[in-house]
Amino acid sequence: MLKQVKINVEGMSCGHCAKHVTNLIHEISGVKKVTVNLDEAVANITFDDSFLTPDNIVEIINNTNIYLAN
Repeated sequence: MLKQVKINVEGMSCGHCAKHVTNLIHEISGVKKVTVNLDEAVANITFDDSFLTPDNIVEIINNTNIYLAN
């Protein structure tokens, strides 16, 4: 089943940063859609919950040195 989660992402300062974060998250297996809002510093992620949990997504992103606000 598809679910949505909003994750705060710190450290983005430009459109290139937001694009990089979008591409990175979109490559995670089970992620179906990603929208990153630079101004709000959030990533809205639609994912298949039979493959991932929100905690899995945060862990994967943290392992790529992108800073998440908790």
